Amino acid sequence: MIYLGTTNGFAAYYVDEKSDTVIVSLGPGDKIAESLEIICKELDIRTGVITSGIGSFSEVFYQYGGKDITDTDKKEMLTLSGIIADYKPHLHVSMIGFDGTVTGGHFYEGTIYTVAEIAIQKLSVKLKRDLRDGCELPLICEIE
Repeated sequence: MIYLGTTNGFAAYYVDEKSDTVIVSLGPGDKIAESLEIICKELDIRTGVITSGIGSFSEVFYQYGGKDITDTDKKEMLTLSGIIADYKPHLHVSMIGFDGTVTGGHFYEGTIYTVAEIAIQKLSVKLKRDLRDGCELPLICEIE
């Protein structure tokens, strides 16, 4: 187990070198996106897949329908998934409020309420995001 140097001191990760899988464990007050980016750089995960993510938020910042949303109501994270390209995670989240409302979208950042557990699968292909002709958003392409 390796602890990250975060202000709360809960963030840790475990590496299974045989399968190139990393399990991330976060605690109250830890930030998901910030922690994942630090881990990707520390472990040289240039390209990977977030295969699983569960936990809870005390605050979450995401985009749905083209609108940025900051939500300070506590939520359970049902899923967190995404692709890491050039060390930067592109994440999507689904979550449920304590009133039973399910929401989600493009994930920017979230502060952990109780715990979060996230699995990263490291890949050997080297990918980045770059603009392509005719598209306004950066798309995945291979690094040559």
